[in-house]
Amino acid sequence: MRVLTRLLCLCLCCIATNIYGQDPFEEFKKAKEQEFAKFKSKVNEEYHKMRQKIDLEYSNMVKKSWKEYNSVAGVEVPKERPVKPIEYDKQRQTPTINKLPIKEEKIIEERRVKAPDPIVPIEPIKTPERETINQFGIDFYGLTLSFDLGSEHRFTLNDISENSIAKAWKALSDDKYSNVIKSCIHYRDEHKLCDWAYIQMLNELATAFFGKQCNESTLLAAYLYAQSGYKMRLAKSNEKLYMLYASNYIIYSKNYWTIDGEMYYMYGNGANRINICKANFPKEQPLSMQINHSQSFAKKDSKQIHLTGTGVSAGIYINENLINFYKNYPCSGNKDEKWSTYANTPMSKEVKAHLYPALKESISGKSETEAANLLLHFVQTAFEYEYDDKLWGGDRVFFAEETLYYKYSDCEDRSILFAHLIKDLLGLDVVLLYYPGHLATAVKFTNYSKGDYLNVGGNRYTVCDPTYINAPIGKSMPQFVNSSATVIRLK
Repeated sequence: MRVLTRLLCLCLCCIATNIYGQDPFEEFKKAKEQEFAKFKSKVNEEYHKMRQKIDLEYSNMVKKSWKEYNSVAGVEVPKERPVKPIEYDKQRQTPTINKLPIKEEKIIEERRVKAPDPIVPIEPIKTPERETINQFGIDFYGLTLSFDLGSEHRFTLNDISENSIAKAWKALSDDKYSNVIKSCIHYRDEHKLCDWAYIQMLNELATAFFGKQCNESTLLAAYLYAQSGYKMRLAKSNEKLYMLYASNYIIYSKNYWTIDGEMYYMYGNGANRINICKANFPKEQPLSMQINHSQSFAKKDSKQIHLTGTGVSAGIYINENLINFYKNYPCSGNKDEKWSTYANTPMSKEVKAHLYPALKESISGKSETEAANLLLHFVQTAFEYEYDDKLWGGDRVFFAEETLYYKYSDCEDRSILFAHLIKDLLGLDVVLLYYPGHLATAVKFTNYSKGDYLNVGGNRYTVCDPTYINAPIGKSMPQFVNSSATVIRLK
């Protein structure tokens, strides 16, 4: 009887479910999904309308906002007579300065700049994944990147008249290019690409899709760059279209154009006398040469590099794709100096994984000053010194990985590498010290340390010179004892 009763109840439940619908939770879930889909569709529609409105205003300005400009000769890298490295002689020690610190000539600090937001917020609500329909791929420093680009995305510029450019720009604002913009920004954020890497990626994409040195590829790259929130100006001369980008950093030895008080550089090379379109976008931001994050290029190990310095030995591999990117990085700097961007760029996780264990083992159990001395002697002796003019034909600042990769380096390269080691392994604050023709460092130790020092913001920083071979902390090169120095703060 009980079994019969249970079967009857089960049948009634099944009948009730069929009569009154599915599981209430499933019904609720389905309703919410439909509600979300409507909301997403509404938001996307508003996004497209806003972007098309902004692009329409821009294309109208393109028809009339042109003016002829002459380029200005590029700023040359400041030339100085570099100071030769010397070896520390214990028998002829330079006087230690305790009561009379080094004088601060001035203090320079680099302000961090983050990547801009697109001119219209992309995906203001979270969506599951990027939508990619057409699979058009490029290789970018070993990364395989796919974009929604197909035959329907191709266009032709019969000429570069104002009307033709405006018409093409209006066509680019069509919804079919939305996924391309989303993918570009997605890859920038996913791989932590700096602004210089990003503008390179857009150019690689455009030239791969349309071909090199054609006006269509220039316009596509310029469109994607502007849509991403960067300050861009179109330019033309002799039936050739160019893209100019604003930079708040000097890019040395490269001609530029001054527009409304800002420096604009041409991506690639071209004419010096050009017609520039002054049409702009809201909240656009200049390109920054800073590299705030370790960029995740595809891993391509170099041959093993064996480093041996006083007190430590390490075998490392360095990502060739990263080295190739640095080869293409233009020499740049702010108005006061050119080293902080290089020194503030984080070292890659792969290099740290290879190098740091050996260094940590060598300084284990040592005091701050003992550990700093060991790291200082390592940098002083693990590399051969050579002048940039002889190696590269001009000044070239190394990122930390480049100093580890190449056989030769100079004072600025060693100081940048040493600054990384002190910050990463000892957690101490370090500044760069610039003297005419020479770059050194100074470290803020937790405990008092003897030797040459300077006061920065009321704190004592002890001189550490990676080019003064075998010199301990607190020793300045003889010619810089009691000299004034420019202090460059690091992040």
